[in-house]
Amino acid sequence: MGEKWSFSKETKEKMSVIAKKYYKENPNSKRGFQIGVSYNKGKKLPWITVSNKKRKGSKWGHHTDETKKKISNTKLTKYTFEERSKIAKHARKFNILPKKDTTIEIKIQEFLNTLNINYFTHQYMNIKHGYQCDVFIPSLNLVIEADGNYWHDYPDGREIDHLRTKELLEAGYKVLRIWESDIRKMDIIKFQEMLI
Repeated sequence: MGEKWSFSKETKEKMSVIAKKYYKENPNSKRGFQIGVSYNKGKKLPWITVSNKKRKGSKWGHHTDETKKKISNTKLTKYTFEERSKIAKHARKFNILPKKDTTIEIKIQEFLNTLNINYFTHQYMNIKHGYQCDVFIPSLNLVIEADGNYWHDYPDGREIDHLRTKELLEAGYKVLRIWESDIRKMDIIKFQEMLI
């Protein structure tokens, strides 16, 4: 470990003189109080007293009755539970989830890039059980789902996945669901065959 450095006695005295002069000219400076300049001793400064006490009706304490009434009369609290759920569902449509693509999704995207096929990722599919698909190819009207073995319950698949596939087919889309274990050992030729 390196040595702990310190100022010489001469330097400390010079710094003290400069600090005292500055803080006499600027008595409201917080820094002057923090380093313990003598003329501030015993004074109660507002930023110290406020942090120790909670003032009623302010950002440091509890809301007043008047503020509570204003909060309860806001537009959002007038919605029913069903209406709030509908608003939240609508907002979720436009959130890109997950924030980071999985390795199997990236592999499929790389195949599509190599084949020069235009596609969208995390496109919202407007069906009864709406969700964001992994990959959507508009030119083929095709939805590709890269299903992880663990999360999508390999080999049976989740009930919601079957339901969404059925709804997509009824809406006129083609659906290609590929298991993670198949994607990992897949090459571009086999992938191209699946698209045809």
